[in-house]
Amino acid sequence: MTRRARTAEALRGRRRLLATLCLVFALAAVLAAVPRPAAGTATLGAWAVSGTPTADPGDVVTFTISINNVGPSFAANVWANATVPPFTTYVSETVGGITWFSGEWFSGNRRGWNFTNLPAANHTFDLTLRVLVGPADQTVLPLSFFVNYTDDAGLPRPESAASASVKVVIPTILITKTPTVDPVDPGQSLSYSVVVSNWGNTTSNTIWLNDTLPPQVTFVSVSGIQPSRCTGPNCRVLNLPARSQQTYSINVRVASSAVRGTGVTNNLFANYTDNDDTVLGSVSTSASVTVRVLTDLTIGKVPDAPFAFRGQTITFTIWYNDTSASALGATWINDTLPLEMTHDRSTPTGTVAGNTVRWQFPNVATGPHSLLLVVRISASATNGSQLTNVVTGNYVDGAGQPGQQVQAGASIVVAASLPAFEFAKTAAPGTAAPGATVRFTVYYNNTGTNTSAAVVIDDTIPQGTVLTNPSETVSGVVGRRYTWRFTNVVTGGHSITYDLVLQNVAVNTTLVNFAFLNFTDPFGSPLSPPGSRSAVVHVAASNGGGSGGISPLTLVVGTLIALAVAGLLGYRVVAAKRQTVIDEVFLLHRDGLLIKHYTRRMRPDVDSDILSGMLIAVQNFVNESFIGAEGLQREGVLDELRFGEFKIVLERGQWVIVAAVLSGDPTNRVKDEVKAAIRALETALGPELEGWRGDMRSVEGADRYVQDLITGKYRHAWGKG
Repeated sequence: MTRRARTAEALRGRRRLLATLCLVFALAAVLAAVPRPAAGTATLGAWAVSGTPTADPGDVVTFTISINNVGPSFAANVWANATVPPFTTYVSETVGGITWFSGEWFSGNRRGWNFTNLPAANHTFDLTLRVLVGPADQTVLPLSFFVNYTDDAGLPRPESAASASVKVVIPTILITKTPTVDPVDPGQSLSYSVVVSNWGNTTSNTIWLNDTLPPQVTFVSVSGIQPSRCTGPNCRVLNLPARSQQTYSINVRVASSAVRGTGVTNNLFANYTDNDDTVLGSVSTSASVTVRVLTDLTIGKVPDAPFAFRGQTITFTIWYNDTSASALGATWINDTLPLEMTHDRSTPTGTVAGNTVRWQFPNVATGPHSLLLVVRISASATNGSQLTNVVTGNYVDGAGQPGQQVQAGASIVVAASLPAFEFAKTAAPGTAAPGATVRFTVYYNNTGTNTSAAVVIDDTIPQGTVLTNPSETVSGVVGRRYTWRFTNVVTGGHSITYDLVLQNVAVNTTLVNFAFLNFTDPFGSPLSPPGSRSAVVHVAASNGGGSGGISPLTLVVGTLIALAVAGLLGYRVVAAKRQTVIDEVFLLHRDGLLIKHYTRRMRPDVDSDILSGMLIAVQNFVNESFIGAEGLQREGVLDELRFGEFKIVLERGQWVIVAAVLSGDPTNRVKDEVKAAIRALETALGPELEGWRGDMRSVEGADRYVQDLITGKYRHAWGKG
């Protein structure tokens, strides 16, 4: 090639190079004019994984942490942090092996790592932690990992996060301890049953059981476990698998000096390991027994009455019973009397020291026993006061062991005055036809000397009758039984009236209507009731009208009443003398209320209420049949009723009526005596009798005049009526 040709070729080469350079510069200019992307040049992901799924305290767990930059460029700044699980502690990490690692920090359970210009690649390091004692079996320990970063231009990118966890698997030990007998006696042997249970999910290699015996017991032996694993009551259980248990017994003896009634508490403590001998913790339990109190003696005390008058004696029965299967040893009974009581006598005889009465028995056989204590109420005891008498019992059993003291008490109320009731029931008319109405009257006259806190009257009406128009509100009805309840019933006369409609009864039948009365003292304690009272109604066909004079109905009622009184008093006929004798006197107020009953009999409490009730019935019968509505307000109501050799003489004064039951003849002179006694009585007690409202103390002076009448001191008045 010629020189010219070579020169031309070189020129063309320079031109091609210049064109290429221009193209490069133009491309560079274009590229320079295109904006750089703000995101996408570096994309980071976070991953974390545990080296094991389960662990127990003491185990080392490695978490592998990964920061993956998928590019295409580097991340200018990277901040990574992890929240480590509770119950773990830091061991080590391998982050220092990453070239672009620039520093780390930690605060509490958080650890952080910083990186600079982290290139596109997967960057991995390990974080190693140790599991601590504390979490329960099956507790999940989580680790959280977070990555924040900027791209190569320093712009923030979205956060990446990852997590990993490990589950705690350990044994869970529970222990129980149960005595085989409770209560126990001094010197007695007993055993404690110990149950060791593993409710966890892995084996416990060693369980140490330490028993702290109380001073009241001494160690004897263990059973149900290899003796080589025990030192005294302290034992070891080895290799207890998950969900299993082992039982053994600790045998002890109660000290003979143990005090009865005290408690004995035995504490048991256990420490245990997991399956690689890490000591996990401790558990405890306890068991208690009581040193038995001897309760073989029971005691009780009962008075023979709930009330006693001042100066009166009252008897207490004291029961002391051996409830055991063998005889008791020495037994002491001590009764402490209140100041208002003094010892009168006792059976067996007790030893009296001050206000205490004592009995001592060398032994007491099995079964019930009793003694009697009679005391006298002081004359200075306060009316209405409650006196409580306390008795105690102490003893030893057949072996000489002291038993528990027992105690009982009994109370009585001091009563200067009590209520008493005359109780009667009448029916009028005594004979009626079906469909008729019969008026019944129930009398409950408080003839005592004090108010009754509560009075209850129960009245059962006959079948086929209907009760209407009661004078007092009915408190309750159960079937055919009607109940009236009254409170604070004062002395004096009281009554209830009601009508019975003979609605569905047959002709020629006899209807008997019973009533019952119960009452209390002024303080609400029950007193002896007077018994039932009844009234009789005969059902007869209607005669279609009446006639003059006394009706057959009246004659029947009168005959029934006469027979009742005659039957009550008839026992006196044989013994009666031919001379006139006043056997009974009933002193009544002019309104028909009984003031007092007097008698020659030795036992006036036997049937005085019956006599007075019948007498009230007679007065009502006479009032209805002969006198009319004003009967008891007029003089001369009824002079005399005759029943064989007995007569009931009634005489009326200005304020009182005297009914005298007589035996013998003549009786006409007795009327003069009765009138004389009434005049004397009303002269002395006129103001008190005129406005009398049941206060017995205001008419106590009447006793003198009535007693004089009974003993014949008014015979000087014969013929002077």
